[in-house]
Amino acid sequence: MIVGDINGVIFIAPDSSHPLPACLNGTDGAWYGTKPWSSTLVKPAMMKTPDGHPVVCNGLANNNECQVYQASDDTWSDYTTTNGSGRYMGWDYHPQVGLFMAGTGSPKTGNVEISRCGGTDFTGLGSIDDSVLRGFQGTCATIIDEEMVFVAGGMQTTTGVYTDTAFFNLTSEVWTAGPAMTTPRWGHTCSLITLDSGQKEIVIVGGRNGNSDPDDCTVGSIVTLKDVEILNLETNLIRAGPKLPVYVRHAGQVTVGDTFWVFGGTSCVNDGCDDCKGRTDIYEYNKDESWTTNPERPDGTSMQLPTTNRYASAITVGDDICD
Repeated sequence: MIVGDINGVIFIAPDSSHPLPACLNGTDGAWYGTKPWSSTLVKPAMMKTPDGHPVVCNGLANNNECQVYQASDDTWSDYTTTNGSGRYMGWDYHPQVGLFMAGTGSPKTGNVEISRCGGTDFTGLGSIDDSVLRGFQGTCATIIDEEMVFVAGGMQTTTGVYTDTAFFNLTSEVWTAGPAMTTPRWGHTCSLITLDSGQKEIVIVGGRNGNSDPDDCTVGSIVTLKDVEILNLETNLIRAGPKLPVYVRHAGQVTVGDTFWVFGGTSCVNDGCDDCKGRTDIYEYNKDESWTTNPERPDGTSMQLPTTNRYASAITVGDDICD
């Protein structure tokens, strides 16, 4: 399920073994349904209720509302509120952990909180420790397991964009510095994968305002990236990964099976770079460190978004969305 920007909702069935449930028949890959927001929704956080219904939180300036979607009758209703508010937050959801959020923009804060297992109560976890992670807006967050979360990058308007990474312990609520990225970035994605060897890695993709590498897209003061960096959690070392086929910032990402997709994202200013524009493509990461552009649908056609989509977020939902 994809939400974001000014559009509604997209449901995509990633493979023939798991088609969309009955209440969503005929909607695959198309903008669908009502939406409770009237302006651009920017990188909202998402989770599922204990009974499997998707929830969208924040994503608008000074907004702390969470709304739940009922697919059976295509309606939204108030679900809960978060402690902090805003957009551009780093977030991740795991069914056994809950929705974790760190940092926001509009207003820019280092607020950290969690909703355990999709419940209505958000627990405050203090603030980002700026001695180890200086960026508050546009970080990325990845839940590693029931105890540990990874957070990377981010920006502060007055002090710049950062290469910092950090680990947050959900039990002790202690921040620990991780290895620095090569490229400073915000508005990027990070995704957890498990290799066939059993090792876990976090793949960090794209973003903006890097270090003006000749291979970046620089238009005025905005630098948009196709760079990828990979953190191996066993060695705690970061290495260069396969560059995304395009420059992209503020893209969405979602776990699909044992890998993930990167999709959507904003355009470069005035489309100043040849392959930097509004995005309809979906990029699937392969464990051999390559990308597949627009993976095939079950009928053999390419999988794409129906229109360009900026600032998107997504979550994997199950058949119980129709209950």
